[in-house]
Amino acid sequence: MDGIILMKSFFAEGKVNILPFVNGIITIEKRHICDEMVFAFERIIMSEITYSPAEKANRKQRYENWRTAIGLQAVDNLTPSKYLLALAEEHIEGKKTIEDVETLIAEYYKDGEGKNAAKEERKEEADIVSARITKLLDTRTFTLTENSLKAIHKNLFAGFKEYTPGKYRKHDIIKKEWVLDSDTVQYGHWDMLEDEIALLINQEQHFDYSALPAEKQVSHIADFISQVWVQHAFLEGNTRTTAVFAIKYLRSIGFDVDNKPFDEHARYFRNALVRANYRNGVRKIEKDSKYLFWFFENQLLQGKHDLRNREIHVLWTDETREVSPGVFRLPAENEGISDGVNDGVNDGVKLTVTERIVFEEIVKNNHISAMELSSITKKSIRTVERTLKSLKEKRQITRVGADKNGHWLAEQEG
Repeated sequence: MDGIILMKSFFAEGKVNILPFVNGIITIEKRHICDEMVFAFERIIMSEITYSPAEKANRKQRYENWRTAIGLQAVDNLTPSKYLLALAEEHIEGKKTIEDVETLIAEYYKDGEGKNAAKEERKEEADIVSARITKLLDTRTFTLTENSLKAIHKNLFAGFKEYTPGKYRKHDIIKKEWVLDSDTVQYGHWDMLEDEIALLINQEQHFDYSALPAEKQVSHIADFISQVWVQHAFLEGNTRTTAVFAIKYLRSIGFDVDNKPFDEHARYFRNALVRANYRNGVRKIEKDSKYLFWFFENQLLQGKHDLRNREIHVLWTDETREVSPGVFRLPAENEGISDGVNDGVNDGVKLTVTERIVFEEIVKNNHISAMELSSITKKSIRTVERTLKSLKEKRQITRVGADKNGHWLAEQEG
């Protein structure tokens, strides 16, 4: 009652006063009684305190968690199978638990239809890791420790031996990056990883957000996550691990985390991390954290920054920004860098790259769903829905029948 626990029998006799139970601390004032009796009261009191299981995600949260989990596969150019997408829908609707989904995926690739295609485009990895990310995001439990970072990686990639799950890499690495015009970031030295990450997390554990305005908080968060990422503790799966770590940490300290940026712009997130940690004196390029700040501002403060991969590229300058996207062309990257480049189709109608891909997929399969298009294009469902709306406005496609049971009619079909 109002946080006060009373032990009636002894309290009435004036033998012991049990003060308010606040913030998990119980104070017992002894009045001529022995320590053993006080400890006995403490045991009785604690036995009355009950703990509830961690709250499960609701339908909306399950939907957002799946979008994030699937979207994050884009950082390694992976897309899940149609089978996984169907299971995800059943989990979102509450027809299957996440444990059911994990079991069915395992069976699918062990003995089912996916057995012969397990290594095709790494679909098995995309499916299993997507489900595991969803499971992690479904619960709010988290502690900011180095072991939490290792545990997330181990949880996501258990069974994939090439990932050495939960273990830091044992040699130095370089990675040629599209966004750096094939140059590399200088990642952390392998034999200093334990010390560096322990130091970063220790500093963050003692950081005080209370006196900072919102923008400064976001700036600090972007810097912290950037420093964790650039250590590149894990040989593979580092960005996906860092993203899950970031989401769970931010939730744990009270931030209202909008996961849509990870869903819609996972590739941008990685490219922004790269630019935040790259400098080259010869090329007169310094570290630039604004792209990562924009990403987190969209995520935490409902920012409206237009997150475009091509603008992070080291060749993109204020001068090229004034050039028509159809004229200025960057080296191709798998994840839609050329959005906005016009390609003439169907009697001069101009379509973006994403619109053209969606249109062509509808021509192949006029019953294709938005979730399937999201997987194929590596775009979020929201982006796919906007693309479909644009194609309808440009009179390239028409929806025939209800959303659930209807089909698409492409303009060229007549």
